[in-house]
Amino acid sequence: MQIPQLSLPLGVRNRLMLTVAVLAVALASFLSFSVQPMVGKLLLPAQGGAAYVWLGTMVFFQVALLLGYGLAAWLLTRPAIVQVAVMAGLCLVAMASTRLQSIQGGQLGGIGGVVLTLGVAVLPAMVLLFSLSTMMHGWMRGRGSPIPTTSIRFPTPAGWLR
Repeated sequence: MQIPQLSLPLGVRNRLMLTVAVLAVALASFLSFSVQPMVGKLLLPAQGGAAYVWLGTMVFFQVALLLGYGLAAWLLTRPAIVQVAVMAGLCLVAMASTRLQSIQGGQLGGIGGVVLTLGVAVLPAMVLLFSLSTMMHGWMRGRGSPIPTTSIRFPTPAGWLR
């Protein structure tokens, strides 16, 4: 299947792709950092406000982040049609299965109960959200578009680390 190409000059296409990628990654980052405390606050009344609620929430989001990065790394080794199909399917599953009201009704106790409640309620959506930046980076690299990189240097007693 041939993907139609835009009839824009290469420089304009690269800038357009870069702009879309930066906006998508920024939006995904904003959503992930705003959803985490919101979901934790939704769990507090049902779980009694204990410290394990926050700990369980952080464990869940770290596992979801790992799953999202793993999915993206696996998908980037597959053909484009598989990538699109899996991401679209995950999007449909996320829309169908995300139930924030079930978070407030979660009665399971302990960290395991918190992680299980969150997994049932929002795992597909979070995996999709966390895999987005890695997927955009891989798509841009595959198209030959410029990828913005940063170089952070840290002073250490042995010299500068990158």
